[in-house]
Amino acid sequence: MRYARSALLAVHGVAHLVGCAQPWRLITAPGMPYQTTLRAGRVDVGEAGIRVVGVFWLLLAGVMMLTAIGVAVQARWASAVVLPVAVVSLVLCEHTRERPGASSHGPTGTFTFASTTSLPPPGHGSNDHGAPGDGSM
Repeated sequence: MRYARSALLAVHGVAHLVGCAQPWRLITAPGMPYQTTLRAGRVDVGEAGIRVVGVFWLLLAGVMMLTAIGVAVQARWASAVVLPVAVVSLVLCEHTRERPGASSHGPTGTFTFASTTSLPPPGHGSNDHGAPGDGSM
C-alpha cells in the first residue's frame, strides 16, 4: 500500500510541473491560457510575478516527489510532511485557478490527499520490518 501512496504522490508532483512550465511559456496547455493574474483575474502580478509563481510550482513538485520517495522507503519524516505538502498544494491551486472554489485536483488529488494523510508513523504499520509497535526496523 505504501508504494501505491508513493506513486500517487509522485504522479501528483509531476502534474504540478505544468504549473511551472506554463508561466515560463515552455508549454501551452489546453484549457490553461497564458495569464499573469491570480485569484480569478483579480490580482495581476505581471510577467515577473507569474514566473515567480511558476518557481513555487516547481519547488512544490520537487518536494512532493521527495515526499513520495520518503513514503516509499518509510522515512521517519515522511508521515509528518505529507499533510503540509498536500495543504500547500491545495492552497497554491486555489490561488492560481481561474475559478477559485472549483476543485482543481479532481478525484485523483482528493484520493491522494485522503490516502496519504492517514499514513502511520514508521514502526506502526503492517509493512514495517519487525513486530508492529516495537519500533524495530
